[in-house]
Formats: sequence, structure tokens, C-alpha cells
Amino acid sequence: MKLNTNAIRSSALAAILDQAIYAATNLMLQIGIARFSPPEELGAFAVSSTFFLAAAVIHQTCIVEPMFVFSAQRFRVQIASYHRRLIQGWSIAFGAGVAATGLTLALIAIVLQSPLPLSQSLVAFSLTSPVLLYFWLLRRMAFVLGRLDLAVLGGMVYGIALMSGLGLAWKLSIFSSSVGIALSGIAAMLAAATIALLLKRPLSAESSPPDMLYQHVRYGRWAFGSEVVNWLIANGPLLILPLWFGLTASATFRVLNLLFMPLQQITAALNTLYLRKITSNRSAQTNREFAVQASFLFLAACIYTIAVSVAGPHLLLLIFGNEYSLDLGWIWLAGAGVTFFVTAQTLLVVLRAIERSSLVLAVHLIAILVMIFLTPLIATHGIVGALSIQTIGWACAMAATIYLVLKQQPMADKHSTSKSTARDAPL
Repeated sequence: MKLNTNAIRSSALAAILDQAIYAATNLMLQIGIARFSPPEELGAFAVSSTFFLAAAVIHQTCIVEPMFVFSAQRFRVQIASYHRRLIQGWSIAFGAGVAATGLTLALIAIVLQSPLPLSQSLVAFSLTSPVLLYFWLLRRMAFVLGRLDLAVLGGMVYGIALMSGLGLAWKLSIFSSSVGIALSGIAAMLAAATIALLLKRPLSAESSPPDMLYQHVRYGRWAFGSEVVNWLIANGPLLILPLWFGLTASATFRVLNLLFMPLQQITAALNTLYLRKITSNRSAQTNREFAVQASFLFLAACIYTIAVSVAGPHLLLLIFGNEYSLDLGWIWLAGAGVTFFVTAQTLLVVLRAIERSSLVLAVHLIAILVMIFLTPLIATHGIVGALSIQTIGWACAMAATIYLVLKQQPMADKHSTSKSTARDAPL
């Protein structure tokens, strides 16, 4: 038991370290754009990044998340051929589709005479998104195969390469959103090559599972819907604010998000571990342990939110300089919304693990319906309105998630008990 506990702790630390390296590097990229470029550049980055995040939603829900669940359960016996087909077939085709779609959107932006930084950033994201998503896939495969060290190594290669490139761009005075995006693609290419070279998979003559596509579609159809709604909740204000207040408003909104990005990234890393643990061992004890861990995570999120909200004005001056000035009430409001968000996402791991993706979609639909109803607040109150509808939406989603998880818990306990009884029954 002690060894098992140590292994779990090591996995958690490795997952947090991997996510921390990747998140810190991308945070530095956006801080660099905010500090050394006009606000319109950060606004262009924020708006164009919604395209990449949309592609990431499809990639995550239709490829990565089902791969996580099925590798531990449904396709465990054929895992080598299963992963090979995901890499050699699906990942390449998906990347090509993302690049073509992004370039089309960039062309439309040019025809509509959108601001030049916006069209340039769209082109950059179109070309780098396939590489970034491939890097993400390899990191998650390393997790599934128990090679968390390779995921961390890949993150380190990515971080060092990107920071070196950004330093060179700053020295050459060519720092911009499109240059930063292009450098992130180069860094991801180097990191992905490192993981692919070191991640040795067992040779297998078996063909990939014949029902791969069906199972991914079955799992991903509901998960995709919920993540699309989640994408709208997170990025809708970024796209709507420029209609009335310009790209500068989107830049300010992104700066607020950056203050709380570490909390979201750490939670995402822990949720990946929780999903892996619950799918591997659906027992009542595992569920109880998860409930305790989720409670501690909520408490940690509250502490982080309070600390950042108190230190917010000083952090803004230290990190971003005098270019951005935020009202203290905005910071508190953004922190409350992020706390509700990370709590809901952590609890939703339970529903994802038991393949109840339809309920995950229901939770996100509750949040988006509340936000749509309150959307006029953005036009009348600007950033305050955008933060308010996000906070209220995620508060409602968190309440719905707690209810659904508690409702599902007795059935999960009964299922695990019946399996244990059958396993322990005498022959």
C-alpha cells in the first residue's frame, strides 16, 4: 500500500509539473505580448486563439479523452495498434483539416478588412495548431502508458525552445502576436519529436480495434457538445466585446484571465489524473477518496482566488507594466467565476469516467443558457457585464454538477459492490 501511495503521489507531482511547465511557458508568451506590444496585439492574440481552442475542443473530446478512457478499459489489450492508428491516421487527417479551416478564416478576415494583427495571428494559428495538437496527443499517450517522465521532458523541451525564441524575437525587436504563435509551433515540433523518439511502444501485429470510430463517436458526441458549450462560455465574451469596445477590451479581459490561468491549468492536470484513476478502479473507496480530494481542491481554489484578488493590482503593475489598469472589483468577480468553474470541472470527472457524457453536456447547457439570457449586460456594462454572466453561469453549473454527482453516486457504489461480491464469491 505504501508503494502504491508513493506511486500515486509521484504521478500527481509529475502531472502538476508537466502542466505547470507548459502553462507557465504559454503564460510568459502572453505576458511578453502584453508587455512589449500594443494592447491591440494581445487583443488579436486573444480573439484568434479562440480558433485554436475550438480545434482543441474537437481534438480533446473526439480523440484525446476517449483515448484516455478506452486505453484503460475497452482497448487495453490492443493498446499498441490502437495508439498507432490514432497517431498515423487520425492525428494527421485532423491537423490537415484544422490548417485548411484556419487559412479560410484568415482569408475571410483579410477580405473583410479586419485589423492586420488579427489576420496575421489567424494565419499563424492555422499553421501551428496541427503541431500543437499532435504534441498534446503524445503527452497524453505518455500519461496513459505510465511514462509521465516523458511528458515532463516534452514540456521542458517546449518551454526552453519557446523561451529562447521569444528572447531572440525581443532582442531583434520583432515581438508580435503572430511571431509568438509561430515560435510556439516550432517549440511544439521539437518537443513532439523528443517524445516520439523516446516513447517506445511494444511491437504488435494486431490490427487496430475495428469499432474504434464508432466508440469514439459514441463517447465524443456528448462530450463534444458539452465542450463546445464550454468554449462558448469561455470565449464568447472575447468575441463579443470587440463589437462595442474594440480589441483593447478583449486584451483587458485576457489579462484578467491570465491572473487565474495557473489555477485552471493545475486543476486540469489533476483532473487528468482523477479520470485515469477512476476509470482504472471504479470502487466505492476510490469515489470517496475523490470526494475528499475534490473538497481540498475547492478550498485551495478559494485560497488562490483570495490571494490573487488581494495582490491583483500589484501583480498587474509588476507583470504587465502601466499599460493595463483593472478595477479591484473586476479581479474579485473573475476569481469567483474561475473558482466555480474549476470546482464544476473537477466534479464532472465522475460523470466522464462512467461515460455519462450526456449529463456533462446538460451541465454546460445550463451555464450557457444562463449566459445567453444575461448577454445584454455585455453591451451595457462591458467587461463587468462579461465577468458577471460568466460567474453566474458557472455558479449555476456548479450547483447542477453537485446534484448530478450525488444522484449518480449511489448507483456507482451499488455497481462496484456487486462487482466485488461477484469477484469474491466462492467457485
